[in-house]
Amino acid sequence: DNQGLFGILFQFIFAILLSSLLMGYFMSDYDYIFHTPFLKVMAVSLLILLFFSLRTILGRVGAFALGISYDASYNLKTLNFYRAYSTALLWITTLLYYFSTLNKTVLLIVLTLFLILIRIQTYFSLFKNQPEKYSKIWYYIILYLCALEILPVLVLLKFLNIW
Repeated sequence: DNQGLFGILFQFIFAILLSSLLMGYFMSDYDYIFHTPFLKVMAVSLLILLFFSLRTILGRVGAFALGISYDASYNLKTLNFYRAYSTALLWITTLLYYFSTLNKTVLLIVLTLFLILIRIQTYFSLFKNQPEKYSKIWYYIILYLCALEILPVLVLLKFLNIW
């Protein structure tokens, strides 16, 4: 089963595409270090991949600590299914961002809304179709989302000086 390989591939592509969109919003204070767009994209991609890794590790530790059991194979297949949609959306947005005359801010807002909708649909699919023997503790899911989804976005926005 190649689900793990596809998941890693989608994560890398997702990180590179997202960093290529966010690259223009970073401050130019560090241009002496990251003097080419390629270096900026790779640095931001690395940060995004580190965030994904940390989120996965904390999710696994939290699930173990709280006694939440889940079907890892089903979760991986579901996440990969929706990662394909997110990656396709990022491909389209990246092409429109660099090769069209559309307003870039509006394009990024629409991208953000669609990525949030895809994430919500992913969670609904994961928890709706779990076998009954697995626990569904909604309180911990809300805490997880608050800690690992909302806070890093706020920190990222603060670094981007958009706030």
